Amino acid sequence: MIKNNLKIENIPAILWGKKSDKLFVAIHGNMSNKEDDAITIISTPIGQTLYWDYYCYVKEHPISAWNKPTSILYGSEDNLCEFNVIASFVKRFNCNLQVMEQGEHYFHTEEQLQFLRQWIKKYI
Repeated sequence: MIKNNLKIENIPAILWGKKSDKLFVAIHGNMSNKEDDAITIISTPIGQTLYWDYYCYVKEHPISAWNKPTSILYGSEDNLCEFNVIASFVKRFNCNLQVMEQGEHYFHTEEQLQFLRQWIKKYI
């Protein structure tokens, strides 16, 4: 598979696959670059690790414009992202939202993965 390493506003990114008019974006923004200097790390009871440098970046660079067609898949049982935050983003930036009933934040069961595969086929 074709792999192209690049930086978007100095943030490491990877493009996989051949050139296309469509793009699937998986964002793991809270995973800090291991090459960074010392970083304050905060563990949470649910196992999610938070990074102070990422929090500061997000607070200093709020999203003010989102000019690309965007579709979001959300699990009704997501225990990390509050639905009202997702719904507000969808409304503000005119995104498409599909909610999988009984879906979680991390789609991992066979039923959830099948739902995800169908969703990807629909939007990619």
